[in-house]
Amino acid sequence: NQSSSKKTEISEDLYNQILISQKVSEMTDGAFDITVLPLINLWGFSDGEYKVPQADDISDALKTVGYEKVHLDEHTMVLAQGVNIDLGAVAKGYIGQKIADKLQEEGSSFGILSLGGNMQLYGKKPDGSNWNIAIQDPFDESSIIGIISTTDCSVITSGSYQRYFIENDIKYHHILDPKTGYPADNGLISVTIVAKDGAYSDALSTALFVTGLEKGIEIWKEYNDFEAVFITEDSSVYITEGLKDRFTPESEDFLFEYVYK
Repeated sequence: NQSSSKKTEISEDLYNQILISQKVSEMTDGAFDITVLPLINLWGFSDGEYKVPQADDISDALKTVGYEKVHLDEHTMVLAQGVNIDLGAVAKGYIGQKIADKLQEEGSSFGILSLGGNMQLYGKKPDGSNWNIAIQDPFDESSIIGIISTTDCSVITSGSYQRYFIENDIKYHHILDPKTGYPADNGLISVTIVAKDGAYSDALSTALFVTGLEKGIEIWKEYNDFEAVFITEDSSVYITEGLKDRFTPESEDFLFEYVYK
C-alpha cells in the first residue's frame, strides 16, 4: 500500500485500524510500527522465501520505516515517499471485534471467536460461567502453561515460536524490531494481552514483545487499560495483577510471578 506522498481517501475500517496502530506506536515509542513491510519482505516472511538479509539492505529498508511517516486526517491518509504499510499485526484483532459486535447487535448473547489464535469473547457460557482460554506452552505445542477465565474481551498472543526459520543453526522469528530491522531479541518468547478491544490487544501483543518485559510492565502501569502475561526464554511467567483471580497455572515447568503496580 503506497500512496507516494499524496492524500488518499480510505475506508472507515482502514482508518480505524491505522488510528489504533498509531496509538500503540506512540504508547510504545515505535515498538509497534505498520511501516515495517519492506523489512518483512526482506526477511521473506511475506512470501515464505526466508533468508537473512544483508546488513546494507536492512539499513536501506529502515529509511522508509517509521510510524510518523503515516498521516491521518478525517478519513484520508498520506504516506511519505516510498513508505508501505502492513496491517497484519492488527487486522485479525480488528476483524474479530467487528464480528463479535455484529453478532451481539443481531441478538447473540454469548460467543467465542477464534481467528488464528486470536480469541474474542462475549457473554457468559450457557452455565453462567466465564470462558476458559488456555495459554500455549511456547516450548511444547501440545501443552499449556495456564488458563485465563474471562469474558467480554479479547485474548491475543504473540510469540517467537509461531513463525520462524533456522539458518546456520540460528533461529530467526517473524516479530521484527522496527528500530533495528532484526527479530526482537530481549528474552521474551511469548506475550498475551487481555483487553476490551481486539485490535488494541492485537497490536499491543506485538508491541510489548518488541519492548521486552521491563518496558512492557512500565507501559502496563502507565496506561492501566489491559492485562498481560509475559513468558521469558528462561521459563518464567509474569502475570499482571488484574489477572490474579482469573489466571490458573497449569504447568510445573515454569516459575509464576504476579506483577503489581
